[in-house]
Amino acid sequence: MLSTLTPGPASWVPPSTLPVGSVISYAAPTGLDQPTNATYPPPALAAYALHLARLGWLLCDGRRVAVARYPRLFRAIGYLYGQALDQQGQVQAGFFLLPDYRGRVLRGVNGAATDPIGPNGAEQQRDPDADKRPAQEAGGWAGNAVGSVQYDALQTHVHSYQKAGSALQVAQQGGQGSSQNQTQDSSAPQSPTGEPALVRLSEESRGKNQYVHFLIRAI
Repeated sequence: MLSTLTPGPASWVPPSTLPVGSVISYAAPTGLDQPTNATYPPPALAAYALHLARLGWLLCDGRRVAVARYPRLFRAIGYLYGQALDQQGQVQAGFFLLPDYRGRVLRGVNGAATDPIGPNGAEQQRDPDADKRPAQEAGGWAGNAVGSVQYDALQTHVHSYQKAGSALQVAQQGGQGSSQNQTQDSSAPQSPTGEPALVRLSEESRGKNQYVHFLIRAI
């Protein structure tokens, strides 16, 4: 028989087959994102994350946690996501960092995977910048390895266009002696009909998305 549901994080205990270090998406609040005008679930801010931690789940927010408190998780990820530092920038013994997936899209480690996407169909790493990826924090893993990060970028590309003639060239060809350059400056994206396209502008390129939390099994 199903038990009565109560507000707050679900009381599901992770099965023993799910290894420590596993990450899941979580569609309920954690206490760090509750709107001030929320009606349900009730905004019991401190309770959500505490309840999740008691169930063995921690929010992937990059914070430091104690090795003594989560020894199994430390054995799984160690300093993969960086080493905890004190206010003087010195390594703080006995602590390690959680992964920080806030605002990031997760991507599978490239490893040795290739695709025929290079010049003339040559095999190339699926992530062409895999070896240039920085660590999440100092002391963490970088390059073609789990835990490394990558910032937004625009793929290099070229466009072919017809260059407009100069006023002098027009005059030499029997024109009126002067001419306005008819090439328009780059502006908003154009539709196939040449009309300005309606697009959403932002500080990053992105696909449609929806927020969730990521939790890591810690015990």
